[in-house]
Amino acid sequence: MLQHQIQKSLQSLIGLQLAAAGRAADLEWFHFGKLRTVSAYGGKTKLVGDYALHVQCAWRIRSATEIIVASQDRYYPADGVQTDEEQFAWDVSGANRCDQKIRQWLESYADTMPTVRQITADEVGSLCLVFSSESRLEIFPDSTDTDEAAEHWRYFQPDTDLPHLVMRVSDLALE
Repeated sequence: MLQHQIQKSLQSLIGLQLAAAGRAADLEWFHFGKLRTVSAYGGKTKLVGDYALHVQCAWRIRSATEIIVASQDRYYPADGVQTDEEQFAWDVSGANRCDQKIRQWLESYADTMPTVRQITADEVGSLCLVFSSESRLEIFPDSTDTDEAAEHWRYFQPDTDLPHLVMRVSDLALE
């Protein structure tokens, strides 16, 4: 059963702190565990966690009573001022409401980042990570795209040669 495969594969996140979150275009990334410096493209370096979850489908972070930030927030200006759509560059780092709200949410844990307490999944690849803070990261595939290369999310250990667990429209695969 798909749900059990996913939950078993992601069990390594239980007990780990959320280390960082960010965005590259419409891909939201979440890193867990200890951050370390690795080589990056162009001779630069970057920080990565022990584990990473890259999300390209709908997602949200919520408390018991409200949505804190969600994937669609990236298409609205951070300052809340609606501008001409042609002038608003949502993909510029920090320019959109999603980047702003993720930053504020992470800053609210300045002393201790939340720890993953529980993971649940379902038969269509949805995930829910419950944090020690009682907030939740909910990931829900939202497309029936038949392109076999289209990914909903990817789970892996950055800067290693270990296989990635990839949830696509068509299946769950190790790559």
